[in-house]
Amino acid sequence: MTSLLRVGDTVINLAVVTDIQMKAGGEVHVNFSGPVDENQTPVNRLELGGREAEALRRWIESNVQDCEGAGDSW
Repeated sequence: MTSLLRVGDTVINLAVVTDIQMKAGGEVHVNFSGPVDENQTPVNRLELGGREAEALRRWIESNVQDCEGAGDSW
């Protein structure tokens, strides 16, 4: 798998992504390694909405591997 991912006009270096949060409202937050603020929120965060968020959600769903037993019971 490549370590670069293009989402719209943005290129994401997957090698420095620490986590991706898919929010209920449709936004997707991509956090990168680096410093955090006083609330422990990563300073290096990309917040996507609309078509870009949906595209990244689709890519994640087609590439993610769930842990055994994961699902609604978690």
